[in-house]
Amino acid sequence: MRSLTNNNRSGHAPRALAALMLIALLAVAGCGDDDDSNPTGPIDPQVSDFDQATAMAQAQAAAPQGVALVESMSAMAEGYNKSYGWNPDTQRWESSETWSQAGYTYNWSYTVQYLDAGGNPQQDASGAASARHTMNGSGNYALDQGGAALEYDFLYTYDTTMTGLNTDTLVLQGSGETDIDYTYVGNGVNVSDTYAMSWQTVGNGVSFPTNGCPSGTIRYDMSPYHMDLVFDGQGNANGTLYDGGGNEVAGGSSSNQVSCGK
Repeated sequence: MRSLTNNNRSGHAPRALAALMLIALLAVAGCGDDDDSNPTGPIDPQVSDFDQATAMAQAQAAAPQGVALVESMSAMAEGYNKSYGWNPDTQRWESSETWSQAGYTYNWSYTVQYLDAGGNPQQDASGAASARHTMNGSGNYALDQGGAALEYDFLYTYDTTMTGLNTDTLVLQGSGETDIDYTYVGNGVNVSDTYAMSWQTVGNGVSFPTNGCPSGTIRYDMSPYHMDLVFDGQGNANGTLYDGGGNEVAGGSSSNQVSCGK
């Protein structure tokens, strides 16, 4: 399934620029406690393997977004719906946003649905046994300057389920994906690539006690690389990037602080 679709690949400028843009785009893509109303799919169905520089850039951007997602658990469990509207037809809280500026546009849509012990939707978090939180987003960035044209299209999505509401420990399980298509034309270079990163919680998920810190692991697949973001239960989330042989990549680690319970 994974193949390279580059034309006249030469030099490292497009790769370096790709790495920087991945950081910028992903920093927007996971905005904390939430993350297109009409999401657009990848421009090119073929997917490139990550090179080390791009994998490192994406790992550095993904780690704080994983932290933000886990930190949002307590707010969701308490019924954080200030920017959401209740939809009686779908029996869930929903929100959407569209924004554009200086060649950059994005669309986000979010949902939160509370369920009782029997799996039936209910409007309030009070008395709920679990909650499902989803996000879909898409965006485009275009720059034409100095005879060089760069364009990015991305699709970002996740689907999570949180159990243990109204108990001493919340447990988050879920998965998500980021697809990025970019084209660079200029300075004798014509490059077109599609990258896909997926993630999922490992094992029993990430647990977050009311009076403690989260523990568990989220794994990010950036084939042939992968990153494990490990929540150690002490207020830290350590990201480690590994190559296709399972070896730690020098310079691919990150250390992040995590907010804990009361």
